[in-house]
Amino acid sequence: MKLRSYLKSFLILCFLPVLFVHAGTTNAAPFSCGGWSVIPSANPGTPDGLTAVAAVSATDVWAVGGSGSQRGSGQPVIEQWNGTQWNAVSPASTTALYSILYSVAAVSANNIWAVGWQGINGVAYTLIEHWNGTQWSIVKSPNPTSAGNELFSVAAISANDVWATGYIQKTTSTGTSEQTLVEHWNGKQWSVVSSPSPGSQADNLTAVAAVSATDVWAVGFYANNNGVWKTLTEHWNGKQWKIVSSPSPGSQINYLASVATISANNAWAVGYADKQTLIEHWNGKQWSIVKGPGPGPVSNSLLSVTVVSASDIWAVGYYQSSDYMDHTLTEHWNGKGWAVVKSPSPGMVSTQLEGVAAISAHDVWVVGHVDSTTLTEHYC
Repeated sequence: MKLRSYLKSFLILCFLPVLFVHAGTTNAAPFSCGGWSVIPSANPGTPDGLTAVAAVSATDVWAVGGSGSQRGSGQPVIEQWNGTQWNAVSPASTTALYSILYSVAAVSANNIWAVGWQGINGVAYTLIEHWNGTQWSIVKSPNPTSAGNELFSVAAISANDVWATGYIQKTTSTGTSEQTLVEHWNGKQWSVVSSPSPGSQADNLTAVAAVSATDVWAVGFYANNNGVWKTLTEHWNGKQWKIVSSPSPGSQINYLASVATISANNAWAVGYADKQTLIEHWNGKQWSIVKGPGPGPVSNSLLSVTVVSASDIWAVGYYQSSDYMDHTLTEHWNGKGWAVVKSPSPGMVSTQLEGVAAISAHDVWVVGHVDSTTLTEHYC
């Protein structure tokens, strides 16, 4: 089981031919308030896609992703919204044949973190980049194994307290397996922090979010030799990571892609179970399933969640129609229930939303890809 074959749907486009290409542009269109609208974004390479977004303010928003193919020449994509338009910002240069950024988190305007992985000589190594207000630079990060090390999410509590999660691949005499990877920044260096790996075949932490220095959640999935994926939720109490039981309603695939926190007694995680959306809620005592819509007749996936308030939450992803085309999926929680909110889906083949960040109730960004180019949409 290869994690990169399943986890981020963006990777699919890296192997697709360029079916439909929009001309790259940074010219912004006026916001159409009262709903979601597409805002032009930069496309520094082909194909391009965005995987995550984080906001410092209404005039300082960052998005990351990747361009090119895993077969070679793929490089990270970084873009910044300055209140008027999206501009491509040069990532730190790497010697890797392929590299990508999967997540971004902001401490302040001069302190931004992005994580992912880079392929060197056929092996995946962790990639962590930092923005100091002037430029992006690579920060040394641990690689516990020589078989594979990948980071998928980052969450910042303060300048001296940042978490990143992902997985490592280990090779033994009986084959390969994957185990959770958690790394922590203490203001001086990144180090590995021990985390549970309950699965015999695969253990992956795909997302991390923090309430405080002593209250951090990481989510993902684990699998045993029977091939069934189960949800995985782990909690940091200030001293150690512990597994917290979470529902797995699907018979084959149960996967949590994103987590967002409001308080110690209020957290949300989203993903999919088999081919339906999966939404789970933490009430301070347990995780439970909250029913959410799934409009697609073939499949429905939620890939990211963000919180404005306890009664204003957004989750995004994509659904697949009967013709197997991917369409944007945007859902909103109003404090009582989840409902689909119409969002643009301009692609000819595949339009997917992979990251969402909220500045306020009337200032929300989502990012992803439209066929083979970047996609940014705005709600106001």
